[in-house]
Amino acid sequence: MKNEQIKELFIDSGIHKRWHFTKYGYYKLLGSERFLFAHILQLVATIAVVLSVITLGVGVYSEMAGFQSRVLIGFTVASLCQSISELLAGEFMVFGKLFLAFLVFIYILYL
Repeated sequence: MKNEQIKELFIDSGIHKRWHFTKYGYYKLLGSERFLFAHILQLVATIAVVLSVITLGVGVYSEMAGFQSRVLIGFTVASLCQSISELLAGEFMVFGKLFLAFLVFIYILYL
C-alpha cells in the first residue's frame, strides 16, 4: 500500500475523531487552552528555579546548613512543571528528558 492509501484508510476509519492517547489525543481533551496551561506551568517552573537559586545563594552566603533539600525540592518542582508543559505542547522527547530529570531529583531527595 502506498502512503496516500494508508492515509485515506486512516481518515475513513474515523480513529482521529475519537479520543485516544496519542500525540493528538489530549488536544481534544484540552482544546486550544493547552498552550495556556503549558505557559502557566512554565511560569511556575521559572519561579521555582529562581527561588531555588536565591535559596542557594542565601544558604552559601550565610553558611547555614540544611538548605540543600529546599533547593532540590525547587528543582524537582521545576522539572516536573516543565515536563508537563512540554507534554502539553507535544514535545515528547523533551518531556522524556525532563521527566527523567524529575525522577533523578526524586531519587536524590530519597537518599
